[in-house]
Amino acid sequence: MYTRTPLLRFNGGPPLPSVKAKIMASFHGTQQHRYIWQAIVKRSAFASLIYIVLWCLVSMTGVVPEVKPSTNIILWAVFLAIPVARFALLRYFDSAYQNFNIILWHVLFTFLATAPVIAWTAITLISLLQGSPWEVSLALVFALVGLVSGGVNTFSPVMYQVVIFLSIMLFPPAYAIAYLDTDFPPMVASYFVLYWAGMLLVGQLQNQELKASVENGVKLERASYIDPLTGLANRRHFYKIIDEVCDLQKAPLDAVVVAVDIDRFKAINDQYGHAVGDECLKRFAHMFQDSFGAQDPNTTTRCATRDCEVRAKRPERDRPSDGCQAIAHCIRMGGEEFLALFFDADPDEVKRRALDLLKTARQSRVEVGSESIAFTVSGGIARGSVNTAEQLQQLIDRADILLYQAKTNGRDRIES
Repeated sequence: MYTRTPLLRFNGGPPLPSVKAKIMASFHGTQQHRYIWQAIVKRSAFASLIYIVLWCLVSMTGVVPEVKPSTNIILWAVFLAIPVARFALLRYFDSAYQNFNIILWHVLFTFLATAPVIAWTAITLISLLQGSPWEVSLALVFALVGLVSGGVNTFSPVMYQVVIFLSIMLFPPAYAIAYLDTDFPPMVASYFVLYWAGMLLVGQLQNQELKASVENGVKLERASYIDPLTGLANRRHFYKIIDEVCDLQKAPLDAVVVAVDIDRFKAINDQYGHAVGDECLKRFAHMFQDSFGAQDPNTTTRCATRDCEVRAKRPERDRPSDGCQAIAHCIRMGGEEFLALFFDADPDEVKRRALDLLKTARQSRVEVGSESIAFTVSGGIARGSVNTAEQLQQLIDRADILLYQAKTNGRDRIES
Protein backbone atom coordinates (compact mmCIF):
# COMPACT_ATOMS: atom_id res chain seq x y z
CA MET A 1 0.00 0.00 0.00
CA TYR A 2 1.22 3.43 -0.87
CA THR A 3 2.25 5.54 2.17
CA ARG A 4 2.38 9.26 1.56
CA THR A 5 4.96 11.21 3.53
CA PRO A 6 3.00 12.92 6.32
CA LEU A 7 2.68 16.69 6.35
CA LEU A 8 3.05 17.79 9.96
CA ARG A 9 1.04 20.61 11.43
CA PHE A 10 2.26 21.83 14.80
CA ASN A 11 -0.82 24.06 15.21
CA GLY A 12 -3.62 21.84 13.97
CA GLY A 13 -4.19 18.46 12.43
CA PRO A 14 -2.65 17.07 9.25
CA PRO A 15 -4.09 18.28 5.95
CA LEU A 16 -6.56 15.96 4.29
CA PRO A 17 -5.31 14.57 0.96
CA SER A 18 -7.06 15.99 -2.07
CA VAL A 19 -8.87 13.87 -4.64
CA LYS A 20 -6.04 14.54 -7.09
CA ALA A 21 -3.49 13.41 -4.49
CA LYS A 22 -5.40 10.16 -3.97
CA ILE A 23 -5.50 9.49 -7.72
CA MET A 24 -1.79 10.23 -8.05
CA ALA A 25 -1.05 7.97 -5.10
CA SER A 26 -2.97 5.08 -6.65
CA PHE A 27 -0.94 5.37 -9.86
CA HIS A 28 2.35 6.08 -8.15
CA GLY A 29 2.14 3.13 -5.83
CA THR A 30 5.02 1.85 -3.79
CA GLN A 31 8.70 1.73 -4.49
CA GLN A 32 8.15 -1.80 -5.81
CA HIS A 33 5.68 -0.34 -8.33
CA ARG A 34 8.34 1.91 -9.78
CA TYR A 35 10.94 -0.85 -9.98
CA ILE A 36 8.48 -3.15 -11.75
CA TRP A 37 7.76 -0.52 -14.37
CA GLN A 38 11.48 0.13 -14.70
CA ALA A 39 11.80 -3.54 -15.61
CA ILE A 40 9.27 -3.02 -18.41
CA VAL A 41 11.22 0.03 -19.58
CA LYS A 42 14.44 -1.99 -19.81
CA ARG A 43 12.75 -4.89 -21.57
CA SER A 44 10.88 -2.63 -23.98
CA ALA A 45 13.82 -0.46 -24.98
CA PHE A 46 14.47 -2.38 -28.21
CA ALA A 47 11.53 -4.82 -28.25
CA SER A 48 9.48 -2.58 -30.53
CA LEU A 49 12.24 -2.69 -33.17
CA ILE A 50 11.27 -6.30 -33.96
CA TYR A 51 8.08 -5.00 -35.54
CA ILE A 52 10.09 -2.81 -37.91
CA VAL A 53 12.28 -5.77 -38.90
CA LEU A 54 9.33 -8.09 -39.49
CA TRP A 55 7.39 -5.49 -41.43
CA CYS A 56 10.35 -4.79 -43.71
CA LEU A 57 10.79 -8.52 -44.30
CA VAL A 58 7.17 -9.19 -45.22
CA SER A 59 7.03 -6.05 -47.37
CA MET A 60 10.18 -6.75 -49.36
CA THR A 61 9.40 -10.47 -49.83
CA GLY A 62 5.83 -9.85 -50.93
CA VAL A 63 4.41 -11.92 -48.10
CA VAL A 64 2.15 -9.08 -46.96
CA PRO A 65 -1.43 -9.48 -48.25
CA GLU A 66 -2.80 -7.04 -50.77
CA VAL A 67 -4.32 -3.99 -49.12
CA LYS A 68 -5.45 -0.55 -50.22
CA PRO A 69 -2.68 2.04 -50.68
CA SER A 70 -4.10 4.10 -47.81
CA THR A 71 -4.05 1.04 -45.53
CA ASN A 72 -0.49 0.31 -46.60
CA ILE A 73 0.55 3.85 -45.65
CA ILE A 74 -1.11 3.48 -42.25
CA LEU A 75 0.74 0.21 -41.67
CA TRP A 76 4.06 1.78 -42.60
CA ALA A 77 3.35 4.66 -40.22
CA VAL A 78 2.43 2.29 -37.40
CA PHE A 79 5.44 0.03 -37.76
CA LEU A 80 7.99 2.80 -38.29
CA ALA A 81 6.77 5.86 -36.40
CA ILE A 82 5.22 4.26 -33.32
CA PRO A 83 8.32 2.23 -32.29
CA VAL A 84 10.35 5.45 -32.49
CA ALA A 85 7.77 7.26 -30.35
CA ARG A 86 7.70 4.35 -27.93
CA PHE A 87 11.48 4.43 -27.57
CA ALA A 88 11.34 8.18 -26.87
CA LEU A 89 8.62 7.63 -24.25
CA LEU A 90 10.77 5.05 -22.47
CA ARG A 91 13.54 7.64 -22.19
CA TYR A 92 11.01 9.95 -20.49
CA PHE A 93 10.17 7.44 -17.73
CA ASP A 94 12.32 8.86 -14.91
CA SER A 95 11.26 12.41 -15.68
CA ALA A 96 7.59 11.35 -15.65
CA TYR A 97 7.96 9.94 -12.15
CA GLN A 98 9.79 12.99 -10.86
CA ASN A 99 7.21 15.41 -12.27
CA PHE A 100 4.13 13.33 -11.38
CA ASN A 101 3.14 12.89 -15.05
CA ILE A 102 2.99 9.14 -14.57
CA ILE A 103 -0.73 8.85 -15.42
CA LEU A 104 -0.14 10.35 -18.87
CA TRP A 105 2.93 8.14 -19.25
CA HIS A 106 0.87 5.00 -18.53
CA VAL A 107 -1.78 5.99 -21.07
CA LEU A 108 0.74 6.76 -23.81
CA PHE A 109 2.76 3.62 -23.12
CA THR A 110 -0.33 1.40 -23.31
CA PHE A 111 -1.37 3.00 -26.61
CA LEU A 112 2.09 2.78 -28.20
CA ALA A 113 2.55 -0.80 -26.98
CA THR A 114 -0.78 -2.05 -28.32
CA ALA A 115 -0.84 -0.16 -31.66
CA PRO A 116 1.75 -2.34 -33.47
CA VAL A 117 0.19 -5.43 -31.89
CA ILE A 118 -3.20 -4.49 -33.33
CA ALA A 119 -1.62 -3.73 -36.70
CA TRP A 120 0.18 -7.09 -36.89
CA THR A 121 -2.97 -8.94 -35.86
CA ALA A 122 -4.85 -7.04 -38.59
CA ILE A 123 -2.31 -8.16 -41.20
CA THR A 124 -2.73 -11.77 -40.11
CA LEU A 125 -6.53 -11.49 -40.25
CA ILE A 126 -6.43 -9.93 -43.72
CA SER A 127 -4.22 -12.76 -44.93
CA LEU A 128 -6.56 -15.39 -43.44
CA LEU A 129 -9.74 -13.81 -44.83
CA GLN A 130 -8.38 -12.93 -48.28
CA GLY A 131 -7.54 -16.53 -49.00
CA SER A 132 -3.82 -15.87 -49.35
CA PRO A 133 -1.66 -18.92 -50.12
CA TRP A 134 -1.55 -21.10 -47.03
CA GLU A 135 2.22 -20.76 -46.93
CA VAL A 136 1.82 -16.99 -46.52
CA SER A 137 -0.84 -17.31 -43.84
CA LEU A 138 1.22 -19.94 -42.05
CA ALA A 139 4.31 -17.70 -42.09
CA LEU A 140 2.31 -14.82 -40.61
CA VAL A 141 0.80 -17.09 -37.96
CA PHE A 142 4.24 -18.38 -37.00
CA ALA A 143 5.49 -14.79 -36.77
CA LEU A 144 2.48 -14.02 -34.60
CA VAL A 145 3.34 -16.91 -32.26
CA GLY A 146 6.93 -15.71 -32.00
CA LEU A 147 5.82 -12.17 -31.20
CA VAL A 148 3.53 -13.53 -28.50
CA SER A 149 6.36 -15.33 -26.68
CA GLY A 150 8.58 -12.25 -26.82
CA GLY A 151 5.77 -9.92 -25.79
CA VAL A 152 4.88 -12.00 -22.75
CA ASN A 153 8.49 -11.80 -21.58
CA THR A 154 8.48 -8.02 -22.12
CA PHE A 155 5.18 -7.28 -20.37
CA SER A 156 5.35 -9.94 -17.63
CA PRO A 157 6.22 -7.35 -14.92
CA VAL A 158 2.62 -6.07 -15.20
CA MET A 159 -0.01 -8.79 -15.67
CA TYR A 160 -2.79 -6.62 -17.11
CA GLN A 161 -0.43 -5.70 -19.94
CA VAL A 162 0.14 -9.41 -20.58
CA VAL A 163 -3.62 -10.08 -20.72
CA ILE A 164 -4.21 -7.19 -23.14
CA PHE A 165 -1.29 -8.25 -25.34
CA LEU A 166 -2.29 -11.93 -25.51
CA SER A 167 -5.95 -11.19 -26.12
CA ILE A 168 -5.26 -8.80 -28.99
CA MET A 169 -2.75 -11.16 -30.57
CA LEU A 170 -4.54 -14.52 -30.32
CA PHE A 171 -8.31 -14.14 -29.97
CA PRO A 172 -9.06 -12.41 -33.33
CA PRO A 173 -7.20 -15.06 -35.44
CA ALA A 174 -8.78 -17.82 -33.37
CA TYR A 175 -12.25 -16.38 -33.99
CA ALA A 176 -11.56 -16.00 -37.72
CA ILE A 177 -10.36 -19.60 -38.04
CA ALA A 178 -13.27 -20.97 -36.00
CA TYR A 179 -16.20 -19.04 -37.49
CA LEU A 180 -15.08 -17.47 -40.79
CA ASP A 181 -14.03 -18.88 -44.13
CA THR A 182 -10.29 -19.63 -43.98
CA ASP A 183 -7.98 -22.36 -45.28
CA PHE A 184 -7.30 -23.63 -41.73
CA PRO A 185 -9.50 -26.29 -40.11
CA PRO A 186 -11.64 -24.89 -37.25
CA MET A 187 -9.82 -27.19 -34.81
CA VAL A 188 -6.76 -24.91 -35.14
CA ALA A 189 -8.66 -22.20 -33.24
CA SER A 190 -8.51 -24.33 -30.08
CA TYR A 191 -4.72 -24.36 -30.38
CA PHE A 192 -4.74 -20.55 -30.21
CA VAL A 193 -6.87 -20.66 -27.04
CA LEU A 194 -4.59 -23.24 -25.44
CA TYR A 195 -1.55 -21.20 -26.42
CA TRP A 196 -3.18 -18.12 -24.86
CA ALA A 197 -3.72 -19.99 -21.57
CA GLY A 198 -0.20 -21.43 -21.60
CA MET A 199 1.48 -18.09 -22.26
CA LEU A 200 -0.70 -16.45 -19.60
CA LEU A 201 0.62 -19.02 -17.11
CA VAL A 202 4.19 -18.35 -18.25
CA GLY A 203 3.62 -14.62 -17.78
CA GLN A 204 2.19 -15.20 -14.31
CA LEU A 205 5.21 -17.26 -13.25
CA GLN A 206 7.63 -14.65 -14.59
CA ASN A 207 5.62 -11.93 -12.84
CA GLN A 208 5.84 -13.71 -9.48
CA GLU A 209 9.59 -14.28 -9.85
CA LEU A 210 10.17 -10.63 -10.74
CA LYS A 211 8.05 -9.33 -7.85
CA ALA A 212 9.91 -11.54 -5.38
CA SER A 213 13.22 -10.27 -6.73
CA VAL A 214 12.05 -6.64 -6.57
CA GLU A 215 10.76 -7.01 -3.02
CA ASN A 216 14.08 -8.44 -1.87
CA GLY A 217 15.92 -5.61 -3.59
CA VAL A 218 13.70 -2.99 -1.97
CA LYS A 219 14.20 -4.56 1.47
CA LEU A 220 17.97 -4.45 1.00
CA GLU A 221 17.84 -0.85 -0.19
CA ARG A 222 15.66 0.22 2.74
CA ALA A 223 17.98 -1.55 5.15
CA SER A 224 20.89 0.43 3.74
CA TYR A 225 19.09 3.69 4.62
CA ILE A 226 18.18 2.79 8.23
CA ASP A 227 20.37 2.82 11.30
CA PRO A 228 19.99 -0.70 12.75
CA LEU A 229 20.46 0.41 16.38
CA THR A 230 17.96 3.27 16.60
CA GLY A 231 15.66 2.64 13.62
CA LEU A 232 16.18 6.22 12.41
CA ALA A 233 17.37 7.15 8.95
CA ASN A 234 21.14 7.09 8.60
CA ARG A 235 23.65 9.44 7.01
CA ARG A 236 23.26 7.81 3.59
CA HIS A 237 19.52 8.42 3.64
CA PHE A 238 20.12 12.00 4.71
CA TYR A 239 22.32 12.79 1.73
CA LYS A 240 19.75 11.16 -0.54
CA ILE A 241 17.18 13.61 0.86
CA ILE A 242 19.52 16.51 0.12
CA ASP A 243 20.14 15.35 -3.46
CA GLU A 244 16.45 14.79 -4.26
CA VAL A 245 15.23 18.04 -2.72
CA CYS A 246 17.86 20.18 -4.37
CA ASP A 247 17.42 18.43 -7.74
CA LEU A 248 13.65 19.05 -7.79
CA GLN A 249 13.16 22.50 -6.36
CA LYS A 250 13.28 25.56 -8.60
CA ALA A 251 13.09 28.34 -6.01
CA PRO A 252 14.74 29.04 -2.64
CA LEU A 253 13.28 26.95 0.17
CA ASP A 254 13.24 27.80 3.88
CA ALA A 255 15.06 25.13 5.86
CA VAL A 256 15.62 24.59 9.57
CA VAL A 257 18.34 22.24 10.81
CA VAL A 258 18.51 20.96 14.39
CA ALA A 259 21.77 19.25 15.44
CA VAL A 260 21.69 17.47 18.81
CA ASP A 261 24.37 15.55 20.69
CA ILE A 262 24.31 13.53 23.92
CA ASP A 263 26.52 15.23 26.51
CA ARG A 264 29.54 13.32 27.84
CA PHE A 265 28.52 10.17 25.98
CA LYS A 266 32.08 8.82 25.95
CA ALA A 267 32.11 8.89 29.74
CA ILE A 268 28.91 6.80 29.80
CA ASN A 269 30.51 4.24 27.49
CA ASP A 270 33.74 4.16 29.51
CA GLN A 271 32.00 3.80 32.87
CA TYR A 272 29.10 1.48 32.05
CA GLY A 273 30.12 -0.19 28.80
CA HIS A 274 28.95 0.02 25.21
CA ALA A 275 25.79 -2.01 25.83
CA VAL A 276 24.55 0.67 28.22
CA GLY A 277 25.66 3.36 25.78
CA ASP A 278 23.63 1.69 23.05
CA GLU A 279 20.60 1.63 25.34
CA CYS A 280 20.99 5.37 25.94
CA LEU A 281 21.18 5.95 22.18
CA LYS A 282 18.01 3.93 21.57
CA ARG A 283 16.15 5.70 24.37
CA PHE A 284 17.17 9.12 23.08
CA ALA A 285 16.33 8.19 19.46
CA HIS A 286 12.72 7.55 20.54
CA MET A 287 12.61 10.91 22.32
CA PHE A 288 14.10 12.63 19.30
CA GLN A 289 11.62 11.09 16.89
CA ASP A 290 8.66 11.77 19.20
CA SER A 291 9.67 15.40 19.71
CA PHE A 292 10.00 16.27 16.05
CA GLY A 293 7.34 13.94 14.66
CA ALA A 294 9.66 12.27 12.18
CA GLN A 295 8.43 10.34 9.20
CA ASP A 296 9.01 6.63 8.82
CA PRO A 297 12.49 6.20 7.27
CA ASN A 298 11.10 3.25 5.26
CA THR A 299 9.00 5.57 3.15
CA THR A 300 10.36 7.01 -0.04
CA THR A 301 11.44 10.65 -0.16
CA ARG A 302 9.68 11.22 -3.48
CA CYS A 303 6.54 12.83 -2.08
CA ALA A 304 8.55 14.79 0.46
CA THR A 305 10.72 16.34 -2.20
CA ARG A 306 7.75 17.01 -4.45
CA ASP A 307 5.89 18.77 -1.62
CA CYS A 308 8.99 20.86 -0.97
CA GLU A 309 9.10 21.86 -4.61
CA VAL A 310 5.41 22.81 -4.65
CA ARG A 311 5.72 24.92 -1.52
CA ALA A 312 8.92 26.54 -2.77
CA LYS A 313 7.06 27.79 -5.86
CA ARG A 314 4.40 29.51 -3.77
CA PRO A 315 4.71 33.27 -3.25
CA GLU A 316 6.10 34.26 0.14
CA ARG A 317 2.75 35.70 1.22
CA ASP A 318 1.05 32.34 0.62
CA ARG A 319 3.43 30.34 2.80
CA PRO A 320 2.33 29.46 6.33
CA SER A 321 3.34 32.05 8.89
CA ASP A 322 1.32 30.85 11.88
CA GLY A 323 1.96 27.28 12.90
CA CYS A 324 4.07 24.99 10.82
CA GLN A 325 3.38 22.76 7.85
CA ALA A 326 6.68 20.92 7.70
CA ILE A 327 8.30 17.68 6.66
CA ALA A 328 10.57 16.34 9.39
CA HIS A 329 13.51 14.08 8.65
CA CYS A 330 15.20 12.66 11.75
CA ILE A 331 18.63 11.15 11.17
CA ARG A 332 21.33 9.57 13.27
CA MET A 333 24.40 11.08 11.70
CA GLY A 334 26.77 8.81 13.59
CA GLY A 335 27.91 8.14 17.13
CA GLU A 336 25.81 10.21 19.55
CA GLU A 337 24.96 12.96 17.03
CA PHE A 338 21.41 13.33 15.68
CA LEU A 339 19.97 15.75 13.18
CA ALA A 340 16.45 16.93 12.29
CA LEU A 341 15.82 18.60 8.95
CA PHE A 342 12.72 20.70 8.26
CA PHE A 343 11.51 22.46 5.13
CA ASP A 344 9.09 25.40 5.21
CA ALA A 345 8.83 25.21 9.01
CA ASP A 346 8.13 27.73 11.76
CA PRO A 347 11.57 28.21 13.45
CA ASP A 348 10.03 29.28 16.78
CA GLU A 349 7.95 26.12 16.95
CA VAL A 350 10.95 23.99 16.04
CA LYS A 351 12.97 25.64 18.82
CA ARG A 352 10.15 25.09 21.34
CA ARG A 353 10.13 21.40 20.47
CA ALA A 354 13.91 21.26 20.78
CA LEU A 355 13.68 22.76 24.29
CA ASP A 356 11.00 20.21 25.18
CA LEU A 357 13.37 17.50 23.98
CA LEU A 358 16.07 18.79 26.34
CA LYS A 359 13.61 18.69 29.23
CA THR A 360 12.49 15.15 28.36
CA ALA A 361 16.10 13.92 28.13
CA ARG A 362 16.98 15.61 31.41
CA GLN A 363 14.14 13.80 33.19
CA SER A 364 14.73 10.39 31.63
CA ARG A 365 16.67 7.56 33.24
CA VAL A 366 18.27 4.38 31.92
CA GLU A 367 18.15 1.63 34.52
CA VAL A 368 21.24 -0.59 34.79
CA GLY A 369 20.97 -3.04 37.64
CA SER A 370 20.57 -1.00 40.79
CA GLU A 371 21.84 2.17 39.13
CA SER A 372 19.83 4.81 37.32
CA ILE A 373 21.78 6.64 34.61
CA ALA A 374 20.83 10.18 33.66
CA PHE A 375 22.07 12.12 30.67
CA THR A 376 21.56 15.50 29.06
CA VAL A 377 21.81 16.74 25.49
CA SER A 378 22.91 19.93 23.74
CA GLY A 379 21.81 21.29 20.40
CA GLY A 380 22.17 23.94 17.75
CA ILE A 381 19.49 25.32 15.42
CA ALA A 382 20.28 27.00 12.12
CA ARG A 383 17.80 28.50 9.68
CA GLY A 384 18.28 29.69 6.12
CA SER A 385 16.99 29.87 2.57
CA VAL A 386 18.54 27.22 0.34
CA ASN A 387 18.22 26.03 -3.23
CA THR A 388 21.44 24.06 -3.70
CA ALA A 389 23.04 21.13 -1.92
CA GLU A 390 26.03 23.31 -1.07
CA GLN A 391 23.85 25.89 0.67
CA LEU A 392 22.06 23.20 2.64
CA GLN A 393 25.39 21.69 3.68
CA GLN A 394 26.53 25.12 4.88
CA LEU A 395 23.36 25.37 6.97
CA ILE A 396 24.11 21.98 8.51
CA ASP A 397 27.67 23.08 9.28
CA ARG A 398 26.29 26.20 10.98
CA ALA A 399 23.98 24.08 13.14
CA ASP A 400 26.97 21.92 14.06
CA ILE A 401 28.95 25.00 15.11
CA LEU A 402 26.04 26.16 17.28
CA LEU A 403 25.85 22.67 18.81
CA TYR A 404 29.47 22.84 19.98
CA GLN A 405 28.91 26.41 21.13
CA ALA A 406 26.14 25.05 23.37
CA LYS A 407 28.58 22.51 24.81
CA THR A 408 31.17 25.23 25.41
CA ASN A 409 28.57 27.37 27.20
CA GLY A 410 27.75 24.67 29.75
CA ARG A 411 25.86 21.89 27.92
CA ASP A 412 22.18 20.97 28.40
CA ARG A 413 21.14 23.93 26.27
CA ILE A 414 20.13 25.01 22.75
CA GLU A 415 21.94 27.67 20.75
CA SER A 416 20.35 29.32 17.72
